[in-house]
Amino acid sequence: MNKFIRQINIVKNNDLETLENLLHDDFMFIRESGLVTRDEFVEHIKMLRTESGGLKFLDFKCCYEDENTLVWQDLFHDPKNNKRFIVTNFDAYKENKLWRTMINPLVVDSALEKIK
Repeated sequence: MNKFIRQINIVKNNDLETLENLLHDDFMFIRESGLVTRDEFVEHIKMLRTESGGLKFLDFKCCYEDENTLVWQDLFHDPKNNKRFIVTNFDAYKENKLWRTMINPLVVDSALEKIK
């Protein structure tokens, strides 16, 4: 299974077990406010899925994939602030595990249904 399909299945099925098994022991999530460890990232994902009924994912797009890299986008609606975002995800792999993730979220029009 390619990296993009696996990531989409994790998101669509809310499959935290597969996500945790995919994460490298030295995984770090890079965000505006600093670095997030593996365990903090898993807790963050759990919170996003339950807060205000969870995020509603509308579309996905693979931008680039090779043996060590995956760049992909997701479009979601956040009911907490009633906004839509396109998030570009930059994933680096090491030893066939997700080693680093960096995201770039962008607020988009609330009527947007598909990523171009």
